[in-house]
Amino acid sequence: MQGLASLARREGTRARAQLRASLRLHRRLGDLWRLGSVLEALARVAADADDPVQAGFLLGAARAVRRRIAVPVPAVERPFVAELERRVGDAAEIARGEHAPLEEALAAVQDD
Repeated sequence: MQGLASLARREGTRARAQLRASLRLHRRLGDLWRLGSVLEALARVAADADDPVQAGFLLGAARAVRRRIAVPVPAVERPFVAELERRVGDAAEIARGEHAPLEEALAAVQDD
């Protein structure tokens, strides 16, 4: 939640650090449902930092996670994801993220 609050306040550096910590925790717990949401939030951080390639890749990875566990984007998060999809607009990067191994997506946000 802290990461989302920082994201809402446009504190990109802080949001990224908090969301990365959240991603590690959800991965360790095996919580793929929340992991998808965190990947979407990290995609928003990338979009806000003018990195549409990273944003598209992470958005695609979140889609893949949701497909894997057969759940849609939660209703409360749909406007956030729809707006992000409009901003990213790069279907090729989204598709690359959808087909990449989950570990590749996780590594993409853990490595700087």
